[in-house]
Amino acid sequence: NTEYHFRVVTKTAGGTIDGPDVTFKTLKVAAPAVETKAASAVGETSATLNASVNPRGGPLSTCKFEYGTSISYGSKAPCKSLPGSGSSPVAVSALLTASLAANTEYHFRISATNSAGTSKGEDLTFKTS
Repeated sequence: NTEYHFRVVTKTAGGTIDGPDVTFKTLKVAAPAVETKAASAVGETSATLNASVNPRGGPLSTCKFEYGTSISYGSKAPCKSLPGSGSSPVAVSALLTASLAANTEYHFRISATNSAGTSKGEDLTFKTS
């Protein structure tokens, strides 16, 4: 969110020629926008956690899912891949394999961080079979 001025300066045998002053402004980076989405491929001891993350102009330093048997969570899993630094929502996921107990309800949410801050998604639940 900073304005910069620049111009081209040309040196010739007869002296220096200054071009016109031109400005541009860098985009303001905001904390990521996140949306926790329903879990999929839920099995006896595995599940895929899903979400949408909009980096809002700043590269993410972290993207993870927090999960556990209560809203205290206690466990985390990194997003399979980090979205770029664009300004559009990107689907993210994490596959939990053999780390879940059968016939158990789990809470989870997305958490993403860029230079402007951390955003956490809404708490959702799924139940293993």
